Amino acid sequence: MEKAEYMEKATQHIVDADEEAVEKLAREYLEDGFNPLEMIEKGLSEGIRKLGDLFDRGEIFLPHLIIASEA
Repeated sequence: MEKAEYMEKATQHIVDADEEAVEKLAREYLEDGFNPLEMIEKGLSEGIRKLGDLFDRGEIFLPHLIIASEA
């Protein structure tokens, strides 16, 4: 899998609040020898930013935001 695809999936898994998928993807990413800090900065953090945007627009509510942040 390409690095960009990992980032897109990580972002989406955070938005979906899919903790298991985030963990599995992170393991695969590390096994492929990529930099973990990059996954945090470009994949997971982007998911958190998207959640904030969705919350600001009223598209998700506080419970979803809290659950997703735990992923």
